[in-house]
Amino acid sequence: MLEPHPIETSIDKPVTEVYRFLASPWNYPRWAAINSATFRQIGPLEWAGDTEFGPRIVRFSPPNGEGILDHAVYKAGEEPVMMPLRVTADGNRTLVTFVFYRRPGMDDEQLASALEWIRSDFTALKSLLEV
Repeated sequence: MLEPHPIETSIDKPVTEVYRFLASPWNYPRWAAINSATFRQIGPLEWAGDTEFGPRIVRFSPPNGEGILDHAVYKAGEEPVMMPLRVTADGNRTLVTFVFYRRPGMDDEQLASALEWIRSDFTALKSLLEV
């Protein structure tokens, strides 16, 4: 079983607005650590682009009305691991919750780095949406 690491942030915007923004793959490079100049669609729910860790594929879950935004970020040839990303209403605010699963063979330093990147992504997302 993969080891889960939940991360969350609260955004001072309604859940429908946050969901709509996050559900568009075109917005992903605006808040996540992926080079927007290289980000391109390669399949119905798959996109590719360069990151600090090299080229990656991003597989998104299909749009839905449940606040589910699961996605996987992985290297070509790897098995994608879909990681839960949820938005839930918290009054007029939105709680964004992500669960990162530690991959087999990932040492503590790599895990700490991955979690810090995700926290940085969430800080960027919050700053972008709360303007």
